[in-house]
Amino acid sequence: MNTNIPFQNSPPASPEPPKKSYTPVWIIVGLFVFLFLVAVIIGLVFLFEELTSDPSALFSTEATLEGDETNYEEEGIITNVKMENELEQSELDHIQKKKYLNGSESLIIYYDKWDDQSEICILTNERLIYDTRGNITSIPLSQIETIKKYKVHYDEGLMADVFVIISKDGSRSKVEIVEHEGSAVFERELNDAQKNKNGENTSWIKKTRVCFLINGTD
Repeated sequence: MNTNIPFQNSPPASPEPPKKSYTPVWIIVGLFVFLFLVAVIIGLVFLFEELTSDPSALFSTEATLEGDETNYEEEGIITNVKMENELEQSELDHIQKKKYLNGSESLIIYYDKWDDQSEICILTNERLIYDTRGNITSIPLSQIETIKKYKVHYDEGLMADVFVIISKDGSRSKVEIVEHEGSAVFERELNDAQKNKNGENTSWIKKTRVCFLINGTD
């Protein structure tokens, strides 16, 4: 009896289909997070360079002044920050009566806060003068150490700029001007007066804080 079983070849195995390549989700998410962090770091570096080179660069008033096309007469807005050529005779008479200016001073800015001569701020080429109902104080420009500017928002919808003037002896005083009354003009002229007086090229005013006040409280 022949026990030899002829050898039978097995059919060839079917080739396995090629495996599809997938990028893990965590790699994609990680890439987006990395790109976001890079963008944030670049932005912070730019911000730091701007602040260290010129603190006023990020808050420049030049564009605001040049691009302001508001017709104040049509809007019924009174710009209480005035220069000498804008003063009325009653205001000139008040300046002379109070003897705000000495013989060597020239007036740059006149600001009547309430339009009734009860609170007046005057900027000259020599001093910053403030008169509150007869209480007159003045700071020579040469004695001002720095000025801090705060942006305030009242619940009446008004926006104002508050300038805190710090003298070299540490004393402080405040000038508050509503934006549409000419605060940008006051700020620019104050900086120019300082530069002309002290021969410095750096901005005097440090915009260190934006403050929103509601009902007069932080």
